[in-house]
Amino acid sequence: MGLYKKLGVMLVVMVLVCSFLIACSSYSEYEMEEKQYVDLSKMSPSEEKRVGKLAMDYVEKTYHKAFRVDEVWKDEIFGAYYQIKGAVQDGTKITVIYDPPGEFRDDYVQTIWLNQVQPDIQKLLEKNVSLRSIDTEKIDYDDLEGNIGQKYGKHIPSFYHVLSSKKGEHFTLNLVLEVYQHGGKAPEDISNLLRELKKTFHNASIQVFVYTDELKHYPEITSDSERQYKYLLERYDISGDLTKVDLDNLDHYKVRYVQPTNRYY
Repeated sequence: MGLYKKLGVMLVVMVLVCSFLIACSSYSEYEMEEKQYVDLSKMSPSEEKRVGKLAMDYVEKTYHKAFRVDEVWKDEIFGAYYQIKGAVQDGTKITVIYDPPGEFRDDYVQTIWLNQVQPDIQKLLEKNVSLRSIDTEKIDYDDLEGNIGQKYGKHIPSFYHVLSSKKGEHFTLNLVLEVYQHGGKAPEDISNLLRELKKTFHNASIQVFVYTDELKHYPEITSDSERQYKYLLERYDISGDLTKVDLDNLDHYKVRYVQPTNRYY
């Protein structure tokens, strides 16, 4: 074998050996990471019972109502907090967050308030847009209000009363909607909806996905099906102070959907 051929063979062998060593090293690191990962969400029956009892005591102390625990979940990465799901004695389903050693927060008041305004929001949606579905509907508040539950306790005011006061500025209505294009009237429909909402809400974060009217003929295509995106035309993102939204020109808030590349621009 010639000198150059021998050198070539040696070079190939060296490359293969190096590749093998690198692969082994990478696998060892991956294996080590796998061994180091510990699922911290695992609890003993006594720990789960203790955390559930703490949540029950917190709800009873805060709202003067009994709380039934349905599920206790622990942070699996750091094991730093617990999420306790259940129902207050009035039937309201809530989530309590427990950050040891003694910090609690919950969504009882927001859930009650959302239940108060949901029927009116539903009426506005049915009146103003060609509604396909509501993906998200909730009420958020900024940190200036702190823990609302501990603020109001058992004396929870009407949400409409709160919205009519200065404190109403701290709350945001969050909606994610799917609507039909309504023969090209969707922008007008959305503007009319926003005009109605701003009579009650100071702030909102609203996403509206607009689909072709053709999608109405395919009820088997649900909101969680990827097939629906074939009929998606555009999305509107409106957030902030509703009094400052340009209701006569929603193009500022529009993100058009382009087929078939599945990209927004």
